[in-house]
Amino acid sequence: MPNFLNRHRCNYIKFGEREISQILTLSGKEYYAQSIYMQLQKADRKFTYHISFLSARQKLLSRLLNNSRAYVIHVNLSKEMSNLEIIEAYYFARKLDQELQ
Repeated sequence: MPNFLNRHRCNYIKFGEREISQILTLSGKEYYAQSIYMQLQKADRKFTYHISFLSARQKLLSRLLNNSRAYVIHVNLSKEMSNLEIIEAYYFARKLDQELQ
């Protein structure tokens, strides 16, 4: 299990930290809402994701807090997901991180 001593701990993927309603109403960014709506229409996918970028103050501490990423990937899971589907969502987020690097 990752802990604070592990430098490779994944601090840039967050599960369920923000509700979808918060993303749709409070973000103020229309492309987040469009992206979430398109993801919810896919019947084969049981999770949604969005990327939020760090503020200037958070970027200064990103080496310590976020493994030097300028963003955080937020993943929201469905309640009906199996363990295998949760692992697939995690590896999807890791692959997305790899593409963003």
